[in-house]
Amino acid sequence: DRIVVELNRGLKLEAVLAADPELPCRKVLARWRREQPQFDRVLRTIFAAWRRRSAAARRAPAALTRAVVEHIVTGGSFASFSLAPGGPSRTTLRRWVRVDRDFAAAVARACRDREDWYEDQIELIAEAMPGASLRALKRAAAPLSRQLARLRHRPGAVHRRPAGRAPGPGPPPG
Repeated sequence: DRIVVELNRGLKLEAVLAADPELPCRKVLARWRREQPQFDRVLRTIFAAWRRRSAAARRAPAALTRAVVEHIVTGGSFASFSLAPGGPSRTTLRRWVRVDRDFAAAVARACRDREDWYEDQIELIAEAMPGASLRALKRAAAPLSRQLARLRHRPGAVHRRPAGRAPGPGPPPG
């Protein structure tokens, strides 16, 4: 009963067992759980509640999600958002992409919108230069093209090597 009470107070199992010399070690506790299914169910319920609280704490706050999306749509990136005063780290942003589906979907949508904006700007440059050579068009759009290529690295994306390329330096095997 003391174990259950302390776990419900929020203490970790290791801390509870270490704090009271009368409580058993982990091996004895494992045996108790096998011998007493009701006790095991109570512990499982407590641990499941901890996991649910922990998962909810790892989600991105809604206000911050809106700020990240707005920053990305206007041409920013995770790196530039994390440099803003009070902004979360890039590691935190990437973790939110991994664990929070809504955040990941909003970021992906914002990245697509940002790419569309850059492509529209490149198209406007081409329309403003009728009769210009392809070389002149490429030179005029180069800064936007480079920025677009740099920003296409999306958070959470799986990057694949082109077919036939070996991992790491050196020529492909064979």
